Amino acid sequence: MRHVRCLVPAIALCLVIAQPAAAVGQGGSGSHAPVYYLSLGDSLAAGEQPVGDGVTGRPTNEGYADQLYAMAKARYPNLRLVKLGCSGGETTTTMITGGVCRYHHGSQLAEAVKFLNAHRKSVAFVTIDIGANDFPCQDSEACVAAGLGSIGGNLPKILAELRKAAGPRTPIVGATIYDAVLGNWLLGPEGQALATASVPVLAISMKRSFW
Repeated sequence: MRHVRCLVPAIALCLVIAQPAAAVGQGGSGSHAPVYYLSLGDSLAAGEQPVGDGVTGRPTNEGYADQLYAMAKARYPNLRLVKLGCSGGETTTTMITGGVCRYHHGSQLAEAVKFLNAHRKSVAFVTIDIGANDFPCQDSEACVAAGLGSIGGNLPKILAELRKAAGPRTPIVGATIYDAVLGNWLLGPEGQALATASVPVLAISMKRSFW
């Protein structure tokens, strides 16, 4: 998928910029200790792709996390990918409370925090994409407001817990979500007005949420 492939080099660039020196061992030839890349989020993180009939989506090993992992192995030969992303409609709310995918510790966030606490000195980096499923609809300004309200309330809590568990030096890279409202452009003047209005609103709101 084009938008997923474009996402990979962007995340890789963020990691180069954000990576603190000696944040974690390089896992070179003299060391056999594993280091980890923890991937979190929704169906994109799970690598969901159309399968068979072109409509049904299933998790695969061809998503952006898998592509980024392959690139990062050059720097971390002992890198291992841990994918906790949830395919099936994970939102910022269900990432906290659970209910979409099954996790041993109840929710994706709880599972991630448990993993980070257990491997705090050996996590190379974390990526997260979440929020695209928070929008209850895609055809009105009310849809945008409802989605942004949910993301704005939940995402800071998610990131705070991840940062606390990962420690201050582990890079956590967030991918901004795509604008699902843009599809309304094909519906005529009213749809085009809605699509145009959604761009700055979503861009500004997501930047505030992550940074």
